[in-house]
Amino acid sequence: MPFYNNLVIHILRHCLFLILLCPIVSQSELIDPENQIPRVSNVTAKQIGLNEVSVSYTAMDQNGDQLTISMIVITKDGKQVFPKQLSGDVGLAVMSGKQKKILWTITDEIPLYHFSDGYVVEIVADDQHQPTTKIHWQPDDAEMVLVPAGTFLMGSEEMQHAQPIHKVEISAFYMDTYEVTVGQYKRFTDFTGYEYNDWAEVAKFSPTEEHPMIFVTWYDAMAYCVWAKKRLPTEAEWEYAARGGLARRSYPWGTIINQQQANYTDFDNDDNRLLQSVGNFPANGYGLHDTAGNVFEWCLDAFDDKFYKNSRRKDPLAGELSLAELKKNFGTVLSGRVLRGGSYRYSAEYVRVDYRDYANPDHRFDAGGFRCVVNVPK
Repeated sequence: MPFYNNLVIHILRHCLFLILLCPIVSQSELIDPENQIPRVSNVTAKQIGLNEVSVSYTAMDQNGDQLTISMIVITKDGKQVFPKQLSGDVGLAVMSGKQKKILWTITDEIPLYHFSDGYVVEIVADDQHQPTTKIHWQPDDAEMVLVPAGTFLMGSEEMQHAQPIHKVEISAFYMDTYEVTVGQYKRFTDFTGYEYNDWAEVAKFSPTEEHPMIFVTWYDAMAYCVWAKKRLPTEAEWEYAARGGLARRSYPWGTIINQQQANYTDFDNDDNRLLQSVGNFPANGYGLHDTAGNVFEWCLDAFDDKFYKNSRRKDPLAGELSLAELKKNFGTVLSGRVLRGGSYRYSAEYVRVDYRDYANPDHRFDAGGFRCVVNVPK
């Protein structure tokens, strides 16, 4: 099956400012206009004991990305030294902010009495922004983006059915950039003759072919996926993708949300809130639109409020059936299925990336849709 790569060029970004008894050193970069470079400034280093150095700095990222912070020491003859014992605001998942602190306990990296003799401390802030790889998938001609393999902390201590927080490893996969649209679903029914009789209800809320397909049961979504040679995402894949590469955040862009970022309800002002066509709101870090709000999205998993306590670490799937069995026998499924992402009818609390909901597989409603995934060929 042919598909066509549509790669967006990405340049690794990190910005360096270095000081310690020497001028500032900087590194030239090429800038990806879709992502702002994290800025590091106000770096100072002070030896506070025989073998300890205190480093302070400011690191700001306009996109709200968490940063990976590393430190390099450069000797006066140009040799790079990589400190072995660092603590504080260093390593993975450092938030932007002022007066960040790193404590370096010097071991055998440099002679202690030489530290102040022209050494340079280099702070590196990397937002880990990944290239967005896009493909067009047939037969539904959907744009899909690569969600890279990785490990993340799934769940939340703030949400009743999302506990405990647990580490999950996810294999790479492609995901639809947008929710499946009315136009795509019509092409599916026209091509296959699949029986669908709720078009009049769909048109009341999703009036154009670019609006998300709604009033679809889990079975309807699965039938589309089988035709398109795709599948629904697992719940773990969905949350991992919705987070867009961010950790410990409530929303795809950070800890707060507003109605310029997603289609959800403010009950004080939104009596006439409407469903929006797909792609009207900003994408997350993986290039996915509408993972918060607009419509709920079906997942493969059976809903189990105790699943987080005993799920397997790698590519978990709740329920008795495997991926292959679900694809082959989805019509026999009777247990409730997971819904994710919230909708235009729900408040901000319910469009969080960690919020879990579910419905019977034969349930259809005006705020329920789906998007698809495919495995990355090995």
